[in-house]
Amino acid sequence: MTHSIRLFLFLGTLACHGADIGNLKQERLWLAPSGKSLRGTFVKVVEAGTCVEILTPTGKVHRIALSNLIEADRELIQKLGKPVEKAAPVTFMPQQEPDRMTLPVINQGDFGQKASDCVPSSFCNFLLWWDQEKVLEIPKRGDFEKKAEWVHSNVARYCGTRNTAGTSTAEAKKGFTEYFQKELGGAATLRVHTDYDVSPGNLARYTVGTNATMLEMTTIRSNGSVGGHWVALLSAAPDGRIVFHTWGARFEGVLKVLEVSDETVKRDGQIVPATTYEIEISNRGKLPKWVNEGEIRLIVDPRKWDSITTVRPYLYAEKSAKGPPPSDDLFDRKPNAAGQ
Repeated sequence: MTHSIRLFLFLGTLACHGADIGNLKQERLWLAPSGKSLRGTFVKVVEAGTCVEILTPTGKVHRIALSNLIEADRELIQKLGKPVEKAAPVTFMPQQEPDRMTLPVINQGDFGQKASDCVPSSFCNFLLWWDQEKVLEIPKRGDFEKKAEWVHSNVARYCGTRNTAGTSTAEAKKGFTEYFQKELGGAATLRVHTDYDVSPGNLARYTVGTNATMLEMTTIRSNGSVGGHWVALLSAAPDGRIVFHTWGARFEGVLKVLEVSDETVKRDGQIVPATTYEIEISNRGKLPKWVNEGEIRLIVDPRKWDSITTVRPYLYAEKSAKGPPPSDDLFDRKPNAAGQ
């Protein structure tokens, strides 16, 4: 077909379109900027005013984004269309305040199939805790061990955890989100946030309520090997006292300044103090023998991208009304240049 013939047919389509431009009750042509058209009758505006439903002569209803229609059609719908179908208001259950000290202790080596899965393991501590405290159930029947095995394997899969390389922060956040989307049946949504300000006062902000709070740290062993490690953070106080779970044990200690720095570092757009901390363990007598014999040091250093990642669940009051999570001062606060 030549260009002149195509232009003639398109102009003819426009002429027909203009003949019924002011009437939504009659069958008409709906045009896209590309020149494609659909003949049908206006039904209603849906999806909070972003789409329109068109009934074709065959009886099929097509849902079309208003952005896919020419300006004249959009203006006509806005002027003469039926009232926009408003989305049902989304409401959430009040945030709960369960006892964080009841968080179960699990050993990452006991569940799942990967040795380097401290990231999913730290999150699974909180998933099992939510289930135990009737905050958010794990969609798996069985006893604690069966639930722990199921949730550990699935979270590791969603996080893309690799046996020799572990899990990146970005992969972890993506995996936590996918778990909510694919396993919880629309019962809840979440906010997941990473903060590189690892000062004691800032850690204390996140260790509250139902928050799944995970601290990434740097490990230094007596043989000089350096690695990254995530733990489930139960509590943190502005004076540096912290409690966390990892390697099947509850660690208690104090976050002490190792190296004060007046410099700052930029991490994912956040500017934070470069001060480094070391965790001084106070309950070594209750820890696995190898921890004490191995003389392992636990360092929290923002220069090495150590951080705190928090997942906060928001349970829908009505499952039929789903939507994005609400605003939350815990995450929406604007830090200053020092990350405070």
